[in-house]
Amino acid sequence: MQEVDKTRLLILYGSQTGNAQDVAERVAREARLLLFAPSIMPMDAYPLQHLPDEKLVVLVTATTGQGDPPDNMRKFWRMLLRKNLPGDLLAGLQYAVFGLGDSGYVKYNVAAKKLDRRLAALGAEPLLERGLGDDQHPSGYEASLDPWLQQLWAVLRQRCPLPPGVQQPVLDEAALLQLGPPKYKRVTAADHFQDTRHIEFDLQGSGFDYQPGDLLAVFPRTPAADVEAALLRLGLDGDAWLRVEPAEQQQQQQQQQQDNGTQHANGSSSAAGAVCEATARAIVQGVLDLSGCSPRRYLFQVLSHFVSNAMQQKRLQYFATAEGRDDLYRYNQRERRSLLEVLQDFSSAAPPLERLLEAAPLLSPRQFSLASSPAAHPGRAAILVAVVAWATPTKRLRKGLLTSCPSADFYYRQEWGQLMQQQALQQQHGLIVAFSRHSPQLDQQQLLDMLQQQQQQQPGNAAASSAADGAGAATEQAAAAAAAAAAVAAAEVRPPGSRVYVTHKLREQGAMVWQLLQQGAWVYVSGSAEKMPAAVVSALEDVAQQHGGLTREAAAKYIRQLELSGRYHVEAWS
Repeated sequence: MQEVDKTRLLILYGSQTGNAQDVAERVAREARLLLFAPSIMPMDAYPLQHLPDEKLVVLVTATTGQGDPPDNMRKFWRMLLRKNLPGDLLAGLQYAVFGLGDSGYVKYNVAAKKLDRRLAALGAEPLLERGLGDDQHPSGYEASLDPWLQQLWAVLRQRCPLPPGVQQPVLDEAALLQLGPPKYKRVTAADHFQDTRHIEFDLQGSGFDYQPGDLLAVFPRTPAADVEAALLRLGLDGDAWLRVEPAEQQQQQQQQQQDNGTQHANGSSSAAGAVCEATARAIVQGVLDLSGCSPRRYLFQVLSHFVSNAMQQKRLQYFATAEGRDDLYRYNQRERRSLLEVLQDFSSAAPPLERLLEAAPLLSPRQFSLASSPAAHPGRAAILVAVVAWATPTKRLRKGLLTSCPSADFYYRQEWGQLMQQQALQQQHGLIVAFSRHSPQLDQQQLLDMLQQQQQQQPGNAAASSAADGAGAATEQAAAAAAAAAAVAAAEVRPPGSRVYVTHKLREQGAMVWQLLQQGAWVYVSGSAEKMPAAVVSALEDVAQQHGGLTREAAAKYIRQLELSGRYHVEAWS
């Protein structure tokens, strides 16, 4: 192929759970196939002062919490929001934004929407309309991503044509199934429905300090039996020492050595970089998520290149295409198939470890809100941990990774909960709390501990009643805490089989709910993202019409204003 002066394409991502990073890496792989020169990194890792010099940028971001940007995007976002930035700062930049969100949340994909508007306000030109992936879609965010990428490549090639004589690569399924250079290269030898537990920590002498709503991150340890099974399946000697470093870095150093006519005697790199030296067992146990998260589509593409059975290869290739997306969902995500199970199902696949490090899910911390108040329980911190065990649609029994692992490493991390604590404890006009029966005990306990903190700080400020029906211990505790902490909980934990929902309670107690809203109450909603958030909004709009005398349009605007002013919070999940 004729040597081409490739157009640089910067790809930046903000990712909380890894999905946005996975999308960004897919953009980079396809860009490389189409003869662009992609450069990919988290937004916070990019030196923002160089952004005005870029020509083409693709930005991928998820939305977290109450419409917040991901952790590795926050510094980038704060700098973009500086008021002293000129309106034509990014006049020479062309960009595209893709967002990942969940339409069950009120602030659906708000991080991507805000990023798109801010870039345009600074003079940048959008290449195409922003793409918005929705986890509520049966095929997830990829249902929007696939057609959006097709439009992106068409626009980019129109604006950046190849030189005469260079044929445009075809981005068909055969091309997408090809593997580019590895991302990493190994350079050494080859009765209540939920059981919830209370765990308490003694912080005396630790130096740790926290506020209600802060997080404790737990690094799980993959069960030893799964680690040994994976080592056997991959043909690895668990005691062998391995050295892993980014392949791109190694290739650059080798090229520099050739240009300089020098080479290290042992062929290894001496330059500083992201290098890992550990035993194979330590890497498999501490890096790969063998037993927790389900793999993404790219893993099946990678496995298809290292499989000896023709039928298995055909199936893997099918899973890696857009045509096989729905069948992959039924096999993989819906069944919560683990990496180890996939490797066992496709028994003839023999991927090298460096390819798994590139394509497999990596072990990440599990975050828990601290369920205690330092004012009420000085020197102690507690979390509530649910024992996660369930049956998949095909009756396969599953357990959460933390439920399965015998031990875990704990570290403290101050997070978004700090904002909740500051806001919730400053208000003095009550709370309206909507819990579904599927709300985690963690969310309920977190609220109670914020109320305990307020009681300690404002012991003389008490009063009000509860709209709870008393159908659960957590609700009764909420009623008692609310009466002592100037908060009213319109809450309900309905028993199994009940047809009475929290929205019924909100309408029944509509007069009190409206009075509280008029006094400045805050609303907290916790439950399933499928229907509950929208149903609660509808119930509150009915309350505003019936007891506030508002029209339907005015009622909708009123509830929207609660959200915009920070008085309406949703914690929901799919």
